Amino acid sequence: MAVKLLSRLSAHRTVLLAVCMVLVVVGYMVSSFQAAEKTNKLLVRSQSHAQGLMDFIQQLAYEVTETYRTSLETPVQLCSNSTSTLAIVVPYRNREAHLKVFLPWMRRHLLAEHARRLEQWSQGLQDQANPPVCQFAKFVIVEQADNTPFNRAWLLNIGSAYAYSEYGADVLSLHDVDTLPLDGVHYLNVPPLPLQLSGEIDRYGFVPHYPANAGGVNLLQYSQFAAFNGFSNGFDGWGAEDDDFFHRLESVGLIERAGIMNRPPVGHGRFFTLSSKDHTERDKSGYSERMQQTYGRSYDAESNAADGLSTLRYHLKDAIALADDTVVLKVVRKPSH
Repeated sequence: MAVKLLSRLSAHRTVLLAVCMVLVVVGYMVSSFQAAEKTNKLLVRSQSHAQGLMDFIQQLAYEVTETYRTSLETPVQLCSNSTSTLAIVVPYRNREAHLKVFLPWMRRHLLAEHARRLEQWSQGLQDQANPPVCQFAKFVIVEQADNTPFNRAWLLNIGSAYAYSEYGADVLSLHDVDTLPLDGVHYLNVPPLPLQLSGEIDRYGFVPHYPANAGGVNLLQYSQFAAFNGFSNGFDGWGAEDDDFFHRLESVGLIERAGIMNRPPVGHGRFFTLSSKDHTERDKSGYSERMQQTYGRSYDAESNAADGLSTLRYHLKDAIALADDTVVLKVVRKPSH
């Protein structure tokens, strides 16, 4: 009798434990679902707040730059102790709202940077490690004037080659139109190695997105750009061209620390980004394949030579002087035959 009772109690205990486990699992699932719902709501709310903040910043930037709408008389001779000439090259399509803020903001920044530099020089504080850029050539806006997938790398190749051949620009800033510098970012020094100027962007919490990230805004010498044959021309659509760019830099010894993009000291790479509502839709189709292509191949002088500046093909439909300091190159694909 006692054995049967114990057996029955054991069975009840097993059932009870099973029920408890089911309740625990169900409770966990409910709490997880509620947590996920709460997280999702917080995420949506934070994204909304972030978008609102970017909208506010864009409006603020627009108002701040009202006094810098007048273009610079280029070439701008900033100093006489160097012949180095800077051009800022911007890949572009359907981003009028951003360009309207970008140009006056950059004029203000360059003039303010030069004024601070003159003050430092007057105190005998000239930077001996980084020779000065003494001339500003142009803002070269390279507009993809067709409906094919946007190719940022191809446009940067076009603008860089044009700036060098037409204006003698031996220092290049490769610059996204929606990414604007804060004080402390230096464009007017010749970098000994290519730099990702925008290593501290607001949308990533003012820290590098990942160690090898080389997108956004870069500063380098044209001779360095030519040494690795520029960007690949084959990156149609959004993404992966900056990873390819990093590997090309690394392949010719232009990366100081393995696997990490060169950047200015902390505090000198701070940028904010303009509202994404004015950003054209990003075509991310094929992104995974492009990334696999980038990380699944070897980079050397031979592979770089097969695709880049040396194989650049395009048709220049028009070159428009938007302002004295700004040229817009309207370009389309050039047929293979």
